[in-house]
Amino acid sequence: MDVTEKPRLSDRAFAAFLSAETRSKVGLTTIGSDWSRLQVLLVEQGDDVFHAPPLDSHFLALCVDGLAVADVSFASLIGCGRTIFQPDTICFMPAGDASDVAAEGRIQMIHVLLRPTLVRDLIADKTRGDPDRVALPGFVGGRNDFIRSICLDILKEAGGAADALAADRLALKVASHLVGHVCDLAPADSAKRDLTPMQFSRAIDYIEANITTDFGLGEIAAYVGVDADRMAEGFERAVGYGLDLFRTERRISIAQDLASACLGKASSQDIAVRSGFGDVSGLDAAFRAHVGVSFENYRAGRLI
Repeated sequence: MDVTEKPRLSDRAFAAFLSAETRSKVGLTTIGSDWSRLQVLLVEQGDDVFHAPPLDSHFLALCVDGLAVADVSFASLIGCGRTIFQPDTICFMPAGDASDVAAEGRIQMIHVLLRPTLVRDLIADKTRGDPDRVALPGFVGGRNDFIRSICLDILKEAGGAADALAADRLALKVASHLVGHVCDLAPADSAKRDLTPMQFSRAIDYIEANITTDFGLGEIAAYVGVDADRMAEGFERAVGYGLDLFRTERRISIAQDLASACLGKASSQDIAVRSGFGDVSGLDAAFRAHVGVSFENYRAGRLI
């Protein structure tokens, strides 16, 4: 994959947070009190294999610049999370999950570390004193406006005169958001809706083999051997977002690879067909929505 050309930042607000002044201030910085142990790091990552974050902290990451394809593997994620990292892509790894990330490309990430006892206390509060009732699932890929906003606020706090009380409030906000959507489900209930590693692998194989067709949920569910509801829910739990978005981002990746490999020799219509979009209008709409520029501008290197 050629990622020498990067998509534009998805929001002008990033510029203030990614200034040279902020970068110089934000190494691995502890800004919260011992209660939250909130830490933040602004980091550049390139073609490499990255090792696990600290096992004694929950790990949340937001991509703020660049483009990379990464294989992310950790215990609570079903299968291998092959994900396109671009501005706004998020990743969450629960404490204790061993992890490896093999990436191709260059990205800039905000890493946020949280104390597990903070999350455990919130779960206990929401489950009436039963913190073992649920466990936070890990996820990679997808977007979440609330998490994006909080990560930027945390980085801003680290780049200024950090206030531990303000940082603790930010830690509480992000932790509450992470646990809020899972605390109504017992582990046994949610586990029934997961895809097994083999089922997830079959789903990925089906998507890759049929990337140029608009297959329905029922078709891939039948191939995997589950009902449609479990297919939809299990796939989203595995990768962090739905099947349609996964297929779209995979098609965008294919179109980017073809644009790089063909070096102007293939028409946009040909690339649209080979990547599964069907026509130039569909290809262009996807690039505008997910990359921030039209396909023609992306291909010409006009990324702003």
